[in-house]
Amino acid sequence: RNPIDSEIRELFENINHSVFEYVGQNYKKQIVFKDYIHDKKIILGKDAIIPPFVEGDVFIGRFLMGKENAFLLSGMCFLPKQIKSLLKKQAKKIRKTQNPEEEMKYLLRLESLKTKWHRYGHVDPEKIFCFE
Repeated sequence: RNPIDSEIRELFENINHSVFEYVGQNYKKQIVFKDYIHDKKIILGKDAIIPPFVEGDVFIGRFLMGKENAFLLSGMCFLPKQIKSLLKKQAKKIRKTQNPEEEMKYLLRLESLKTKWHRYGHVDPEKIFCFE
């Protein structure tokens, strides 16, 4: 009912929900993330506030994607670093399907497996995060 600025509308229409890895800062001191499912690099806007990350952190999260800037939303689900290669392989399979429903199923499955990993902390994460 109320008019919304076109830039704000565009941001909320382009939410990127995926598995990301914190790459670090590039030579321009910009903060860079790698999107596993969509195989893209995301650079945060200069005025964006990010939580403290360590290079190589892998998480499920959401980005608001604008024309010039990207903003990280709160509510991240961090995943164990030991399964990075498994996540990349599975994300590649999901990417090939080009089906948003499959992407969402994959992301929800990952969050479920993360909960299981927390419950069974004594078990190797590679045994818990099985996708076959």
